[in-house]
Amino acid sequence: MAVWSFLCYDPSGERMGFHAWYDALPPALMAEVDRALDLLSREKRWVEAFYKELDGACEGLGEVRIDAPSRSTKIRICLRILGFPDLRKRVFHLLVGFEKIIGDEYRVECPKALRRKQGVLKDGSRAPPCEFP
Repeated sequence: MAVWSFLCYDPSGERMGFHAWYDALPPALMAEVDRALDLLSREKRWVEAFYKELDGACEGLGEVRIDAPSRSTKIRICLRILGFPDLRKRVFHLLVGFEKIIGDEYRVECPKALRRKQGVLKDGSRAPPCEFP
């Protein structure tokens, strides 16, 4: 039984925003994202292996952490989804997804996620329920 639900940033209502990243994933990585979000949806408390509150320039955001095996190399693929929770409603807003390669990605992705968060806080319709299979 789901404890948490997910809302996906999509200001246009046309599967843009978060879904544009999700829809472009290869099927194997999309399945890893689906598996991780399904697991988190059923947990009352999220553990650091799968979720981390961020600080510094990313203050106010949390990240869903998905480390998936690569089919071609022994290096793991590190996917990150930035968002924020509404603890009262038990929903988590998925704002930005990206592949973490060296960590510099946060310099671009955190400001983008924070702008999207402000948009969602002003107008909740910018983050409708996610449309995952």
